[in-house]
Amino acid sequence: MNNPLKNMSSFNKGIILMIAGILLLLYVLGILAAWVRYGLIIGALFMIVYGFMEARLHSKIMKLIKNKEK
Repeated sequence: MNNPLKNMSSFNKGIILMIAGILLLLYVLGILAAWVRYGLIIGALFMIVYGFMEARLHSKIMKLIKNKEK
């Protein structure tokens, strides 16, 4: 399996692990829980819209609307 930390210096590994530890501690203490929840909601909405656009459903709906108007 690919290990992204393999080629990093010890200093950079330490900084990344400290930041991850602080974020995990804030989440467990409940300080970060609301922000994570809102971030997940925004991310999910973005994924839905992006999937809708990627599948080109917007153009199909516009064609249906134009056909109904005629």
